[in-house]
Amino acid sequence: MEKAGKGQSHVGTRQRPKGCLLKIEPSGKGALDALAYPYGRPANTTHAKRAKDRRKRIPVSTGKVVAELTLYFWKRLYGPEYEQTLWRPTLKRTFPDKRIKRADIASNLENIYQARNRLAHHEPVLHKRFNDTISSLRYIIERLETKTRIRIRLFQNYSLMTYLM
Repeated sequence: MEKAGKGQSHVGTRQRPKGCLLKIEPSGKGALDALAYPYGRPANTTHAKRAKDRRKRIPVSTGKVVAELTLYFWKRLYGPEYEQTLWRPTLKRTFPDKRIKRADIASNLENIYQARNRLAHHEPVLHKRFNDTISSLRYIIERLETKTRIRIRLFQNYSLMTYLM
């Protein structure tokens, strides 16, 4: 996702300015206010107070937060800027093989990300690109921690069974 430079507009493009994913339309904020203030919002409530009350009164589970994260977010976790702060101390647990390099994971995630974007824009993903994407998916799945690999296999089996029914 490219950022617009100073004075550039995002109008008419698919890109959004940084932080835009966190922005909610006014109608959505009204819905949040209905959850935070079931008996109506008190008069003269400041924006800061409403935001604080929403955070305090509307429960958000960890699972909901994780589910709302984008593929771009997960891909960026394996970027070079996080080599020292995330990869070495913690993310290696996800990929326990000590021989795996962060750059290899990042490269395969980038390949998956690009293919996903092409599919989302109804562009063809054929031949070499298709094979590269399948190889990248296999690379990531085969190197995941064992419990995660088992969960993926169970989900695949369940999906196949529901498809066949």
